[in-house]
Amino acid sequence: MHCLLCILQMTRLAYVTSLYSVRDAYLPTLYQHFQQLLPHLSAPVVVFSDRPLPFTVPDTCTVLQRSLEEFETYRTCMRASASLPRSRNPEKDTAEFMALMNTKVEMVWAATPYMPAGITHIAWIDAGITKILKKPVDAWDRMFDAQAKAAWPTRSVAVPGCWPSVVPPSSDAICWRFCGGFAVFPTDLVTPFYRAVRTVLEKWLAAGHLAWEVNIWAALEWEEAAWFTWWGADHNDTMLEVPGFLGDCVGGCVDG
Repeated sequence: MHCLLCILQMTRLAYVTSLYSVRDAYLPTLYQHFQQLLPHLSAPVVVFSDRPLPFTVPDTCTVLQRSLEEFETYRTCMRASASLPRSRNPEKDTAEFMALMNTKVEMVWAATPYMPAGITHIAWIDAGITKILKKPVDAWDRMFDAQAKAAWPTRSVAVPGCWPSVVPPSSDAICWRFCGGFAVFPTDLVTPFYRAVRTVLEKWLAAGHLAWEVNIWAALEWEEAAWFTWWGADHNDTMLEVPGFLGDCVGGCVDG
């Protein structure tokens, strides 16, 4: 067993996630996935939720109770006169879901004042990420091994993704250039990245398009690749297989 706390202290990494669901029937399942995830996050964690949690959390976990309407990104998406993508799951990919996904970066930004001193990087991690892991224990071991060796980028956001080539994303279909469930932000880059993402999102909304957050991130990369460091992955354990040599590969790609 790795000394996870020691490893995370070396990398000075903290986490942000959220426990919202636009489908109330899914919330108990999301709670279950998060409870499976939480023991592995032996580092500061900030959790956003719109209600008290029905379970206890460790002292390293800060729960911030906020309604989704308190986030500017969510309000902006919901008030826009924008169309949803033609190619989507109509039961899942609703306007509320798209707005929630696009609020991830604002949540990272809103969490920064609650981070302990000395945190250099903040990782977004989906609360339900365990549902896609085939071998969760092995995935966590590989992740913390990599984090112990990795020099996280200091001038770009590190994000795993499925599609290796940078292409302009469509507003009518999902773009899997980035997986979306895990991303590591240098603390100093959180505010400018949030502003950049909001600028792109507002352009899309003004043009009448509301899409997934990964499409917005891909559109930002298309405009300025230097925002991202990318490594190859899929929606499985490989999302957490962080290459140990990411470094400051600004605007670059690392094969998974």
